[in-house]
Amino acid sequence: MAGIITVIVFVSGFSVGMVWDQFRTQKLQSNLDEISVYSTSLFLESQLLEDLNCPAFLPVIQGAVNDIGTSLDEYTKYTEASVLGLDAQKILYRKYLLSNIRYWRLSDIYKKQCSWNVTSVLYFFDKSCQQKCDSMSTRLDYLKRKYGETLLIFPINLQFAADDPVALTLMRLYNVTSFPSVIIDGETYGNLGLDELEVLVCKGMTC
Repeated sequence: MAGIITVIVFVSGFSVGMVWDQFRTQKLQSNLDEISVYSTSLFLESQLLEDLNCPAFLPVIQGAVNDIGTSLDEYTKYTEASVLGLDAQKILYRKYLLSNIRYWRLSDIYKKQCSWNVTSVLYFFDKSCQQKCDSMSTRLDYLKRKYGETLLIFPINLQFAADDPVALTLMRLYNVTSFPSVIIDGETYGNLGLDELEVLVCKGMTC
């Protein structure tokens, strides 16, 4: 009898966990779909207009970049607790990734056309680099807290994006051959110490 009760409790708990995980998956999926549509709209707008209305567009792009950062935080929390397999997590991540890259490109366009005082960092990492990537992530997090909205960081996790054609094209374009690697205002760098990283970040903006 005790064994039967244990099995029932286990199955019930697992079922509830699956239902809750499915709810969280659907919520994250909806959020990523919304960001994808919005990022596509903004990117197309930037391509169609010869001259952006810089003052009007600034709060739009700032809000959009903040939204994609929030989505990454939500995705990270989701994967830490999800019971879904790696393949399902990869699909969700690639939806996030495409919007992330669009926002990175959009911020680059806006910076050039409107003299925006920011530095953008495209950050490539993979689980294979372990401590090096963890240390680089810590340095970037520190600088992000220090410089706030003037430092834009767009991470690309190759554990989930190794088969994504856009991510692979960016790696070839910027000659990324090892991890961690950072692209700072169009230039490629490998593993950097905090002081080196901060100097490069400050070259592209007023620190």
